[in-house]
Amino acid sequence: PDLAGTGSANPAAMLRSLALLLEHALQRAELAGALVEAVEAALVSHPTPDLGGNATTDSFGDAVLASLAKEEAWTTALS
Repeated sequence: PDLAGTGSANPAAMLRSLALLLEHALQRAELAGALVEAVEAALVSHPTPDLGGNATTDSFGDAVLASLAKEEAWTTALS
């Protein structure tokens, strides 16, 4: 609650949980792998304040989305 509305939360754990759901519950390992890779890339390129960076929650999410937009498995699944 102390981070609510500040844009400084790190959404990586939530996104990794979503990857687990994709892999195990929905049997979509290719999408899960793409999401994990996108999160890893965003952690390097857009670290949030808890990791010593200054990226906002939104900019971190945008970095993940930009990586996913380049993934054929992800774009094919959404079309």
